[in-house]
Amino acid sequence: MGLADRPDIEMDGGNLVVTYTKPLDAGESFQIAGMPIASIAMCRARAGKAVRPNNVEGQHSFRLTPRYHLLWGGGVRSTLSRTKPTALIFFEPNDRTINQVHGFAQTEITFTPKLSATFGKRGERMTFSGFELQPAIRAKYTPRASTIVWGAISRAVRTPPRFDQTCACCSTASSPGGTVNSSRGT
Repeated sequence: MGLADRPDIEMDGGNLVVTYTKPLDAGESFQIAGMPIASIAMCRARAGKAVRPNNVEGQHSFRLTPRYHLLWGGGVRSTLSRTKPTALIFFEPNDRTINQVHGFAQTEITFTPKLSATFGKRGERMTFSGFELQPAIRAKYTPRASTIVWGAISRAVRTPPRFDQTCACCSTASSPGGTVNSSRGT
């Protein structure tokens, strides 16, 4: 099963999702969600980590006309990452807060009862990767009540983990001056 089966791994964690949805006028709604999460993974041979992300997201949905539906919103995530260095691997710095802010808007246009298209864009700003735009186009065709044919074209951005950005490894070789060399992961 991976890490959970190993005797040198200690894992613990939990999460809670709180969602509030308020129907407004016909075809309109507002939703907000909060998600505090905690996870801990410790391995004696590798750096241990405790991660506490906190998310808050909101969205507003409404119909401009019977054929034109608009959805927009945004959110913020702040993750406190604490690590413990070992002789093999460490993070620079050991503790770090990683922030992410995003906003999005999309519209669904119904051409016929069987054919619709969705056009949208998401913008995201993160500590490591800066600002990214992620456009998307989706089409849906429903020839029968039991069948949906759909396709999408989108640009997705991988959120880099802290391991990609601030992880460093210690080598076992010593320099002539007797100091231990380290190399930074990229």
